Amino acid sequence: MSIAKKLLIIMLLVAGVSVAAIAMLTLKSATDALHDLEGKRVADSVEREARILQTAIDMVKSDLTMLADGGARHVMEEHAEPSVDSLQRVADQLNILMRERHAYRQAKMLLVTEVGTPRVLVSTRIDNVVRTAVDPAVADWNFAALLAEKQGLRNFNEKTGVVSKEASGEKVLFISLPIRGKDRDVIGAIAMMVAIDQVFRTFGGGHDGIS
Repeated sequence: MSIAKKLLIIMLLVAGVSVAAIAMLTLKSATDALHDLEGKRVADSVEREARILQTAIDMVKSDLTMLADGGARHVMEEHAEPSVDSLQRVADQLNILMRERHAYRQAKMLLVTEVGTPRVLVSTRIDNVVRTAVDPAVADWNFAALLAEKQGLRNFNEKTGVVSKEASGEKVLFISLPIRGKDRDVIGAIAMMVAIDQVFRTFGGGHDGIS
């Protein structure tokens, strides 16, 4: 084989290797750029949804504070032993709130009067119908236990209106606050369960798998 042919073959091999190397580098750069872009998109989505969730938590706490300070505490300060009518006024406030906030699934308010009598309000949304009861038949409920419950996610049965221990059911966020009397002593507790999916549908859709 002549020297010219050998040189031509070598040049072709070098050119081929160079093209392959450039192609691999280009592909790697493009892949890295796509991964970075997807990572940034997911990170931005997580940050946005974290803000949505924080907004929802702040809203719930504001609503609970309004009910605790503007409703329950006012009734407890007016009456040593609140009447059904006075408690019904608070129940009406709670009922209106539950109807306005479609993400709210269940609210509980537990109070202890000056004479030690426990009073209970429960409002539950079942099949998108809100029902609020004053002093329903309950057993072994106390505000200390309600406040001691771990804040966070629960599984809520939309048909029965009770928290399910099973993995199935609607995911709800449990949030509670103390109710304080005029001397800042804790005289009760109020808690709310909020549907997570409904929150994201209300404030904006979520990235797949992030909600």
